[in-house]
Amino acid sequence: MLINQLSDIQEEQVTDKKATDKKVYTRTVYALIGGIVLLNLVWWLISQCIH
Repeated sequence: MLINQLSDIQEEQVTDKKATDKKVYTRTVYALIGGIVLLNLVWWLISQCIH
C-alpha cells in the first residue's frame, strides 16, 4: 500500500516536471519569435526614417 502511494507520488512529480519543462520551452519559443518580430519592426522603422 505504501509502495503504491510512493510510486503514484513519483509519477505525479515526473508529470509536473514535464508540464513545467513544456511551459518553459513554449515561453522561450514565444520570446524568440517576439524578439525577432520586434527587431524586424525596429529595423523597418529605421530604414523608413533614413530613406
